[in-house]
Amino acid sequence: MILDLCPAKFTYVPRANRCYHIDHTTPRNFTSARTYCQGLAVGADFAQLQTNTETNSILHLVYNSK
Repeated sequence: MILDLCPAKFTYVPRANRCYHIDHTTPRNFTSARTYCQGLAVGADFAQLQTNTETNSILHLVYNSK
């Protein structure tokens, strides 16, 4: 099952073929946010969006996760 590819608290985005975690609960500065991301799962870090498809997929995820 494809969902098993994502760590807990992450959402698989098929169009980007990656897992993402969106957190709207706590405002953070860059350093704090990156540390938080890296602590979520092995290999986790800030998203680096590389294509328009990936960007649009993440925007959809962000706006629908509030």
